[in-house]
Amino acid sequence: MALLQIKLIKRPDRFDSIILGTMGALLVVIAVLILLGDTTGVQVIHHTPDGLTNADTVIRLEFDRAMVAQSVEDRFSITPTIEGRLEWANRKELVFRPDAPLNPGQKYTVQIKAGAQSDENKTLVEDFQFNFTIRLPQMLYLGPFTQPIRNLQFYDLQTGHTEQLTDEAGGVVDFAISPDGTWVAYTVERTNTASDIWALNLETREHIQLTNCVEGQATCYDPAWGPDNQVVAYTRQELAAGLNPATAKRAWVVDVNTGQSRLLIEDETLVGFAPKWSPDGKWVAIVLATANPPGILLYEFETGQSAFVSTPQGVPGVFSPDGGWFAYSKLAYGAAATTYYSHLAMINLNDLTNQAEVSISGETENPVDDLQAAFAPDGTQLAVVRRYLDNRYTQGGQLYLLDMTTFAATPLVVEAAYSHGSINWSKDGHLVLFQRYNLETRQDPTEIWLVNVTTGELQQVVADGFLPRFLP
Repeated sequence: MALLQIKLIKRPDRFDSIILGTMGALLVVIAVLILLGDTTGVQVIHHTPDGLTNADTVIRLEFDRAMVAQSVEDRFSITPTIEGRLEWANRKELVFRPDAPLNPGQKYTVQIKAGAQSDENKTLVEDFQFNFTIRLPQMLYLGPFTQPIRNLQFYDLQTGHTEQLTDEAGGVVDFAISPDGTWVAYTVERTNTASDIWALNLETREHIQLTNCVEGQATCYDPAWGPDNQVVAYTRQELAAGLNPATAKRAWVVDVNTGQSRLLIEDETLVGFAPKWSPDGKWVAIVLATANPPGILLYEFETGQSAFVSTPQGVPGVFSPDGGWFAYSKLAYGAAATTYYSHLAMINLNDLTNQAEVSISGETENPVDDLQAAFAPDGTQLAVVRRYLDNRYTQGGQLYLLDMTTFAATPLVVEAAYSHGSINWSKDGHLVLFQRYNLETRQDPTEIWLVNVTTGELQQVVADGFLPRFLP
């Protein structure tokens, strides 16, 4: 008898139905994409900067596909407007390089308007934009001014964070920041007449002693970093009994890594102080107050050539940022009620054949008393502390900007009740720190202020401090 075979067909359960439905939906989506093509359009998949950034930032935008360059560039904008150039790192990445450092504290908006096209004829469907803000710099100063013992202080202009960096019983009397901003050399007063130089690593907060002058019956002060961040020049004054203080000063240099000190220029007969390096490291300037006539020696290490500028004031000069010019003070006489006053001049270190002097303050009869100068980082301007001696007279020095092509002066901070000084530029060239003192009350502490030379905005930074310096 034949067996009857019965095949049972299982009905799909609920789970199987869901799987089948999902697969069907995916097939429909795939079919639609195949028929209609990619309609998502161009996407920006990465951009920099974002949030807080440095003044020398570069702006980058990366797209998800190769783009038609002109269609992107025509739709690119930055607010406020920045001068600069657009370039393509590759077919997908657009780069904007500003011509100059951006303004600290300023918020910028970058935008690509809709319509930018790819090589595949796809477009940016919606406007794309992002914002960033230029970070305010950090600074060091001495304070409190109203206390007999002053120490080294740190202040972050962006966050408001403050920190006392030293706690010296005798106090700190001066300091210098290394070109890379990693170290600060500072002078510690050990006795009423003697001091030594120490260094602080700003990253590790490690303190190291650089000189041992006090035990050697000397005092050392006025540190100045070499451009390689490895050596510190300074003034060493012998204190042994019977020595003439005026002739006991020499310029020395110490190696930060080994602690070894030596004369900066191998000439024991050279009496001088307040050594200063040129930014390129080729030159050093030393004040020779006891020379006849007194002045400033400029010495080039590589060639051994030197130049001498005659000036009796005993004030160190300043090098231009490229190291090509040296500006210094000199006495003028005759225009202001037959009294002496200070003018500024400079010489070209790249052409010492006739050592021609260029007057910054103008003719000898020009009634200005220029007390201090600081080059802008790009060398196109000079910030000066100036008193006019005519009907614009003020008792204290005021801040002016001089154009280094024409030497025309533009007022920067003029408040007749105050005396201004200790000017210092930020690395980006937008900000100037300075200290001021109230000449009317003569009781208020010395204050530290900040002026934005681009916008003219003034801001008090520290109510009781002096000798402000930006960190690079």
